[in-house]
Amino acid sequence: MKRLILILSVAAIAFTSCKTNSEPQFTPQIYVSEMVAWHTGDIQSHDTLRVTFIDNEHIIDTVAVGDTVRFAVLINAVTNQLTSFTAKTDAGVLDLKMKLTSEHSVALEESSNPDNCELYFKPGYGAATIPMEYIALKSGSAKVTMTLSTTSEFSPGTLSFRQPVE
Repeated sequence: MKRLILILSVAAIAFTSCKTNSEPQFTPQIYVSEMVAWHTGDIQSHDTLRVTFIDNEHIIDTVAVGDTVRFAVLINAVTNQLTSFTAKTDAGVLDLKMKLTSEHSVALEESSNPDNCELYFKPGYGAATIPMEYIALKSGSAKVTMTLSTTSEFSPGTLSFRQPVE
């Protein structure tokens, strides 16, 4: 019995003293706040848009040409670090923009191009909130795809939705 306790004690000490050389790995997370459509011609008129899931695709309520949709995107590397975030849409249907503040510039590399919705992060950042908006330019349906890359082996993470415009 003493021998078994000694062996288990040594094994326990050996396993608890092991150090891993890598950080835990998690899939990058992208969250979108409520989307609010501000209607053209009346700055007081706005609606919170619903999201439905049809045929494996997120579909946002239909908006009209000229409407502005505002929302925030929370990007989270969990225990890893952010490396890049991009947002792309079909050209011509939506005018997609990031509304960054001076506080964002502290975390961003000079190679970032917010006008083209491309952000590259300096080392050491694990999460950020990105204010965004788009204006519906013409009738149709546009797909918006957001991609988050991190230091995780499960990177990148993506989130996309379709915005119908009448």
